Amino acid sequence: MGRDLGMLFSLPSVTLHLKASLAKDNDPYFLKLVNDFFSETRRRHPRYLFFRNFRWGVALQPMEIQLGMQPTLESSAVRNQKKALRSGYQFEKIEYNKWLDDIQKIRRSTQIRQGPVDPILLRQPVHPIADPPSLNNIHDYPFFGIFHEGTLVAYASCLVAGEVALIAHILGHADHQDQGIMPLLILGMKDHFLNRYPHVRWYGYGMWFGASESLRRFKKKMGFRPYKANWILE
Repeated sequence: MGRDLGMLFSLPSVTLHLKASLAKDNDPYFLKLVNDFFSETRRRHPRYLFFRNFRWGVALQPMEIQLGMQPTLESSAVRNQKKALRSGYQFEKIEYNKWLDDIQKIRRSTQIRQGPVDPILLRQPVHPIADPPSLNNIHDYPFFGIFHEGTLVAYASCLVAGEVALIAHILGHADHQDQGIMPLLILGMKDHFLNRYPHVRWYGYGMWFGASESLRRFKKKMGFRPYKANWILE
């Protein structure tokens, strides 16, 4: 924690607008998503109780090269992405409920990820969701996947809220992890947001502080860096 504290005062700061007022013409589900997330940013960090959650050390990267910012994606991430493509893996936007069996197999593919997987998560069945479709590209909660020979081998969900697209949940099948499926998924989502969500300026992947060293290295490889985030609801 000492090294983390030393980083805090040198973090670059970014202001992120969730644009909640623009959700009024969308399904009420999306306004609730935005308000719930904003409430999370007002709570204390679950590990470092003297910080607010999603404020100090949010793992972010700009969607495009912005003034004064250099590209942060490491070359190894691009190599991993190309490896997956050469091996026949494909990125797609998915409908979650069509792939429940594959999602269950992904979840149960290993008992160890960044730590031991909750046994309850391994045993419980995957249930369908009832999320409504978004009516615009300002607020959304899309799902994405990586396929190999017609089988879903990795998936992720993202919260799109105004200027940010935040990875909410991401998981890959253990038997395919060494084929570059996660870089293909993360970079595929970024390209999707860049081309279809013009309001999104920043791409996020959870927190930096509190993540394991291996997860930090992976986030760094994929271009994410820790920022101090100032969240604006409207």
